Amino acid sequence: MEERIPKVTRVVLVNGSIDPWHYLGVLQDLNDEAPSIYINGTAHCANMYPVAPSDPVQLTEARQQIEDLIGKWLQED
Repeated sequence: MEERIPKVTRVVLVNGSIDPWHYLGVLQDLNDEAPSIYINGTAHCANMYPVAPSDPVQLTEARQQIEDLIGKWLQED
């Protein structure tokens, strides 16, 4: 069976290690403009919750990476 990899750009594929859905997620970059971010120790959609003082470092770093990517893409248009 041929593996099909979608040709997408400007998509951030985020998964958390405690999210049971991550087993079905994309865990490797598809291309330079479709990176995968795996956040160890977080659950489903943790990167979309409001910032809290108790957030682990890896979650804070992932949020910053996502913000930087989206900001870059918006400036390119």
